[in-house]
Amino acid sequence: MRWSRTLVGKCVLDGKGVLLAALFLWGAGCSVREGALPMGMAWHEVYEPVEDRALWTFMEAARLESERWLGVPTVRLERVELRYARARAEWRHLGVAEHFSLMELVSEEAGHGVIYLGVNGADEGGWFLLAHEVVHLLNPALRDWMMEGLASWFAVRFCEERGVAVAEWRRRLEGGEDAYALSYRLVRDLVGVDEDAVRGLLAFAVADEGQPGWERLDVEGWLGSMAVVRRERLWAVMTLYVDRLAAVASDEVAFTVPVALRDGGR
Repeated sequence: MRWSRTLVGKCVLDGKGVLLAALFLWGAGCSVREGALPMGMAWHEVYEPVEDRALWTFMEAARLESERWLGVPTVRLERVELRYARARAEWRHLGVAEHFSLMELVSEEAGHGVIYLGVNGADEGGWFLLAHEVVHLLNPALRDWMMEGLASWFAVRFCEERGVAVAEWRRRLEGGEDAYALSYRLVRDLVGVDEDAVRGLLAFAVADEGQPGWERLDVEGWLGSMAVVRRERLWAVMTLYVDRLAAVASDEVAFTVPVALRDGGR
């Protein structure tokens, strides 16, 4: 399967206008005319490659840590490219989207993915964005606000452990009321209650009935797999966020409110 880079839905901008974690359509095609590229050239090649070895080293370390913390990937990507979300000079006339950050699965069969960064390598905000997108390598088909929260929480944690400045990102995520900020704080607080349970969350990815070709997290199944006492501790955290998150979350990204939680049952 191929995911295009046509951007849709509600995205959060940082102070420089960079997309925090862009959403993209499956199978929608690119936003410029067919035949604009030479035969055999792929769309990701329109964008500038990242040459900074420090970013490559950081990405590989983040991949290892994300797999250690959240589990093995559903698709083993042997080739992951890093590119800036900035068109190469010879292709700027195409008018493709720029200044976004996302992970694209180019080919599942070839194990090929691309991470795009919406900022220059010298910009300290790029480290957080890179660590966030690395988490999406674990399951490229998973489009869920709990996943976005996991990715943001991991990015903050990973960067801080390595002395990378993320104070500005933390300020936005701690104080915002958008879906990215709320999902980050939801995951942060769930980790504070039961880290082991959160580490097993990605194992509950299922097909998203409302978005063919995509997956969502079966939060109800995740909670239902636990003993009552453990589940109730996590429910108590979720009740602080589910209504607000459901109110601001875009329709293109799943967010499942467990029936038992919504109805106040056990």
